[in-house]
Amino acid sequence: MVDFERIASQNPWWLDPAAAGRDPHVQEFEVSPLRWRPRLLDWVITLPRGVHILRGPRQVGKTTLLKLAVRELVEKIPPRQIAYLACDQAHLRDDGDLADALRAILDRPAAATRVLLIDEVTHVKAWGVGLKVLADAGKLKGLTVIATGSNSVDVRRGGERMPGRRTGGRDLTMLPLDFRDYAIALNPDLSGVLPEKAPDSIASLGRVAADLAAAGLEPVWNSYLRTGGYPRPMRELHPGDEPVEDPARVLVSAFVGDLVRLGRREEYACAIVDVVAKAGCGPVDWRNLARDSGIGSHHTVGEYAADLEDLFIWKIVHHAQSMEKPLPAFRKRRKIYFADPYVLWALTSWARGALTAGDIREQTLADPTATGAVVQGVVGSHLARRYGRVLYWRKGERREIDFVVPDAPFRLLEVKYQVRIADRDATVLSRAGGGILLTKNTFRWKPDDSVIWLPVHVFLAALGCEA
Repeated sequence: MVDFERIASQNPWWLDPAAAGRDPHVQEFEVSPLRWRPRLLDWVITLPRGVHILRGPRQVGKTTLLKLAVRELVEKIPPRQIAYLACDQAHLRDDGDLADALRAILDRPAAATRVLLIDEVTHVKAWGVGLKVLADAGKLKGLTVIATGSNSVDVRRGGERMPGRRTGGRDLTMLPLDFRDYAIALNPDLSGVLPEKAPDSIASLGRVAADLAAAGLEPVWNSYLRTGGYPRPMRELHPGDEPVEDPARVLVSAFVGDLVRLGRREEYACAIVDVVAKAGCGPVDWRNLARDSGIGSHHTVGEYAADLEDLFIWKIVHHAQSMEKPLPAFRKRRKIYFADPYVLWALTSWARGALTAGDIREQTLADPTATGAVVQGVVGSHLARRYGRVLYWRKGERREIDFVVPDAPFRLLEVKYQVRIADRDATVLSRAGGGILLTKNTFRWKPDDSVIWLPVHVFLAALGCEA
């Protein structure tokens, strides 16, 4: 039985358009000392008709994005034509419950729905079937439907259950702020300084980096390492007047809830996270992880690692088959990089139990070697966001290139996050034909150099907006 009153309470603008601006998510956004306009907001309010899917990690701001869109849409179309359904709050169990709830919304008298926002749809079992039933009945014809979810595989599979029924709908991804957008959120004046487009060659990167080297980005970079790009942790170190609920506890709670919905054991995930965090940026294999975590089965470890990647917790980077053939060597050891610094702090604290996320952060950043591993992870996640496929290459114990990026204009990158840099640090890159050596604060570039030395924060700021 559909509780329509519960659904109507999620749509107060049906009775009072001004209520859209009083939504708690909108209010929290407005009082934040960090000001930025989410990049996807303009897309959401102008998306054409069709079934669009927005995926992204929990606590990244997907709900806030939808509520900000509602606030703008009520000024453009009749408020009763905008419908919002939070699946996690409506207690919908399966595709039948979802279909019934949406029918109740769409069959409202004297209300021709034009925009239908379905939040956290992955809480509903077989949700794609529920939408397919409505699409087949013609209920979604002429509507702009946006469904959000936190499990990338479930979101994709749900969309695949609707072949030919999405009417050109788009797949969008919302991730934590990258370093460029983070810097602009802290200092809006930087929007006119940081490039919109990524450089298309090492030479153009060198020219852009020379301009950015004097932009004063290092303090912002140090802040980013502490908070990552999630909104609530950002507010923790840049507080306004409103108290902020412990962002680590909120993030972990959401993560554990997702594990339960996947049928995974919390203690297994906890043990694997702890071992991966201790590995830093070193290569791992499933058998060693199974042994060190006490789980025993390397197949189970591999499944959990893949699930955590689907939940946007980390990125798995495979060894390249060779420098000439930059394809994944699936049987070799891989590296695992946390997708965001704050995810590392929060989940490591959860896995170890005794320390807070702040304790883990301060201990890690006080250790230069451990900090270097975190920085390497940040670079890896940024490269994957920008260019997709990211690999690494290693021969023996002394020859390694941290990142092989086949689709980037600068194909090879090495991270040496240390104060003193010597020519020998660029030896492997030089022998491989050149690339980018990412440093802590050293900048060296000449147009005829095969290796360009760049501070990490300058390189990340130069990557431009995400495509």
